[in-house]
Amino acid sequence: MLDSLDYERLDRCKFSCEKICSLVCCNGATVITIDEIKDFYKIFPIYIGFRKYSSMNREHRSFLKNIGGELDDYFIIGDFIAGNRFKNYCLALDTDNLCRLQKEGKKPLQCQVVPFCAVFPENMQDIVFLQQRQLRFSKCQGYKESNGLDYVVWQDGFFTESSLRDAFYNFQKGLSKQSKFMKEILLSIYKEDFFKDFMEGEGILEMPIPIAMLFPILYEAGFSEEGSLDFILTQTRICQRELNENNLENTVIEDWFNELLELLNSYVKFIKSQNPL
Repeated sequence: MLDSLDYERLDRCKFSCEKICSLVCCNGATVITIDEIKDFYKIFPIYIGFRKYSSMNREHRSFLKNIGGELDDYFIIGDFIAGNRFKNYCLALDTDNLCRLQKEGKKPLQCQVVPFCAVFPENMQDIVFLQQRQLRFSKCQGYKESNGLDYVVWQDGFFTESSLRDAFYNFQKGLSKQSKFMKEILLSIYKEDFFKDFMEGEGILEMPIPIAMLFPILYEAGFSEEGSLDFILTQTRICQRELNENNLENTVIEDWFNELLELLNSYVKFIKSQNPL
């Protein structure tokens, strides 16, 4: 959550990722949109995350209302989490400490937008930039202090790099596309105790993708019927790997794994019932 009154305004933002550090951004999980699920389901466990946001102006309020649900002076925005946030490094990091996905030309949009945030308007990204620098990215070496223009990526309300701008608006497009599912999930959980705890606290609410909504989500993400089955099988194996190999307690991945197993068992029973011996 940001408050534009708490931060000075910048004319320009200068940033260039220190590619070999991987200390700040390249940890256990990132955020992806529904349009990216097909690209990453064979690499990361994928589940749901909800965050709270306050609007900064009328334009921002309109955008948040479009992509999220409004409750108790907050907008609740849902997205897809790829990875395991309890890990200290990203599954996509190569042995040279660089992103394997970037080398393959399919780096997640959220990673391309760092240190900015697509949930806030383009013309207020300087406020996001300053807050990130003071808080989560306080140890990041990518912020440039020189007076030169070599590293300017945002200026006078607009991104100056076309690739960054494209990633920013493609991420917003994905948020809009998946909002109908996220709003439906919100309606199903907002009376639950764990959701009330989330609203009273800080941070993020994580949960498995509801099985009842899994196939509509996968259809919207571009999966065929056969592809949907591959998603379920692959995610089951990835969750099992995360739970067995890393000894990291992530109850969301454990819950997701158990729900996928139950779904597979039901599928096997259905196939057997259609093909009796």
